[in-house]
Amino acid sequence: MLEKRPLPYDNLAQIVARAGVNADTPERVITQRLAPHGNEILAWVYGRLIDDLRQRGICSSFIFLPMIPEAPYPVDTSTDIELAKDAGFAVLDLSEVYAGSDRNGLWVAEWDAHPNARGHRLIADRLYTLIKQNETAVLNCGASPISAAWAAH
Repeated sequence: MLEKRPLPYDNLAQIVARAGVNADTPERVITQRLAPHGNEILAWVYGRLIDDLRQRGICSSFIFLPMIPEAPYPVDTSTDIELAKDAGFAVLDLSEVYAGSDRNGLWVAEWDAHPNARGHRLIADRLYTLIKQNETAVLNCGASPISAAWAAH
């Protein structure tokens, strides 16, 4: 049997309390009750990651890379991307990386939707372009190259 312990983070404990779940709540019910709080939880997680990374002097980026096979239903990722931006991530959005390509020709096999060599080339080219366009935010945590070099001394 697992040991029941309180959540170590007040923000998450408050969300869980508002959702009306505790350690005795069945997992299926927990999932249902926490689902409406998903964006709030994700925003907290992103914020916590950014805080921890900045305390350690680490630059962070959020890379959105869609799956090669298109979902059979509309998928809105804009909220996740906005939450990442709001938290302070340098966001590199590869949403359109496969535009103009036959997506069926970009994966390893029909049963394995990982990118093949051509798919990886598209991803690498677009990612390189985005890194160059956002170089200050990605490589220097948003600081100018001069101030970043000065801070390193």
